[in-house]
Amino acid sequence: MAGFRPDTMANIRSMAGRMEKAGEIVENNGGIMAAGVQVPGILKRSGPGSLKGRDCLNELVTPFGLYCLVEWRYAQHTAQRYTEVLKRMIGLMGNVRAENITVDAVTELRRGLEEKERSPNCVKEYIAVLKSFLRFCREGMNLDTISAEDIAYPRIPWREVSYLTKDEVRRFVEAIPAGRQWQRTTFAWMRLRTIVEVLLGTGMRIAECLSLRLSTIELDSGAAKIIGKGNRERTVFFTPRALEWLKKFLGAREGNDDLLFTGPSGKALGAAAVQRCFRAVCRRAQLEKRVTPHVLRHTVATTLLFGGCPIGHIKETLGHANLQTTCRYYLGRDQRAAKDAHRRYLAYE
Repeated sequence: MAGFRPDTMANIRSMAGRMEKAGEIVENNGGIMAAGVQVPGILKRSGPGSLKGRDCLNELVTPFGLYCLVEWRYAQHTAQRYTEVLKRMIGLMGNVRAENITVDAVTELRRGLEEKERSPNCVKEYIAVLKSFLRFCREGMNLDTISAEDIAYPRIPWREVSYLTKDEVRRFVEAIPAGRQWQRTTFAWMRLRTIVEVLLGTGMRIAECLSLRLSTIELDSGAAKIIGKGNRERTVFFTPRALEWLKKFLGAREGNDDLLFTGPSGKALGAAAVQRCFRAVCRRAQLEKRVTPHVLRHTVATTLLFGGCPIGHIKETLGHANLQTTCRYYLGRDQRAAKDAHRRYLAYE
């Protein structure tokens, strides 16, 4: 019979108490919502061993989400995404016991995803979640599952990094109703322009940008403390242009919410809503490229690289944990420099 280890259960209850005090947990249909993850009420109210026997996949979804939040300190949106992917995976594999997942079953999962014409990156995400889930089963639930090390990631075809040129950046931002149309622009467009300028001026991921809090921003120094991928804290720096738009936005917005970018309901603005606005602006700008918040992140990196910025500084700007990641994405992208080097060094006379 499987159940959380006593120390894990104590950590989860402790964090549930802190989140409830902070207003991040609310009662919902006999259970609680913690950071968007449905948490059974028994985690607050029951004693040790209340999760015994919960070793089928459907019954492990919620404990897995909690383990991501508490033990691994994943960001809230990451934990929620992992539980969503796991639910979809169960739809393909069936509600089997965790111990019955074999390497052959994983191969069948990959085949099913490929038959549904899922992209290589989508398949990789499923495998990443499955590997994390198996780690959780062994570490947190004492289940005798296969090791995550037995499952290899799929090979991802190398693709060109998509980024905008300086002219394309100009066309994109000018397509947002602002600037000379200032009096006619709505607050939503102004908010979008500020988000775009912040992304272009810092290199942040969209989730990092939308989680910005006023209390962590130092307007005088043009810096902010953020919690990035992997729950790692880092400092980001704003360009003078991004800082100017940020100050305009702060002067125009109503209320004193600490969260910088909120929607009409006062809740945090979602990445999906921003992406819809990006598509609309892209059409207005008549750009052939597909522009996403992550394309702006690539644009920051390539602009720094082409300007001669050392790759180590680019790594710190982007918040990569390893220099290898930065090198894999961006080294060798400057075709102009490669062409000049080819002409300069490749000679047989």
